[in-house]
Amino acid sequence: MLSALLSLLGCETPTPPPETPAAASARTPAPLFQLVDEAVSGVYGAEGMGMANNDPDALVQFVSLHRKDDHVVYVTHGASAAHHPHEFVLRLRHPAARDPRPLIEVAPQWPVPLLVELGETERRLGRPFPPRDMLGGVALPGVELPYGNVVFMLDPVLRPVEDAGRFVAFVQVLPFSDADYAAMQAIPDGETNTVLRARLEADPLGLVDG
Repeated sequence: MLSALLSLLGCETPTPPPETPAAASARTPAPLFQLVDEAVSGVYGAEGMGMANNDPDALVQFVSLHRKDDHVVYVTHGASAAHHPHEFVLRLRHPAARDPRPLIEVAPQWPVPLLVELGETERRLGRPFPPRDMLGGVALPGVELPYGNVVFMLDPVLRPVEDAGRFVAFVQVLPFSDADYAAMQAIPDGETNTVLRARLEADPLGLVDG
C-alpha cells in the first residue's frame, strides 16, 4: 500500500532528488532552510523520517515525520527555501507514535499528499493561507482522505525562524470532518468560530485521530 501511494505521489524515501538548475537558482541559500530544520529537530529530535517529492518545482519538497507522546507530527520542508512565508505542520493522534517500528512503515500516509496538495493550492492561488482561513472539499485522485477539510492556524509549538530579515512561520493544518466544516461555514462573518474554539479548548494542539 505504501509503495503504491509513493508511486502515485511521485515520492521516494529517504533522500530528496537533485534539483534542476532552474529550480535551484530560484531557491535561497541554505541558512534559512537549515534554521527550519534546526527548529523542528530542536523540538522533535533529529530521528524523524520522511518522504521526498520528486517534483523539483513543487513548493513542498520533503515531509518529515516525528513522534511526540501520543501523536505523529508531519512537517513540510522546502517552501521556505522558495521564498514562501511558512511551512505546514499537521498532527495526528495515532498508535504509531508509540510503535518502535519506523514511522514510515506504521504512520498514516495520507497527510503527506494532503500537505503537498495544500502547497500546490497556495501556489495556484498566488498567496499563502492566512491564519484561521479554511479550505474544504479537498480531494486527491487515488488517495483516500479521512479529512478533506482544514483550518490553518499559527503553530502553537514551533516558533517562527528568521534570517537576514526574512521570517518563516510554521502553520498548523487542523483537519475537520464534513459535519464540523459545514457548521463552521454556517457561522456568520465576524462571529466567533465556536467549532474551532471547542476543538482547541478540548486540546490546545487540536489533535484528531488518524
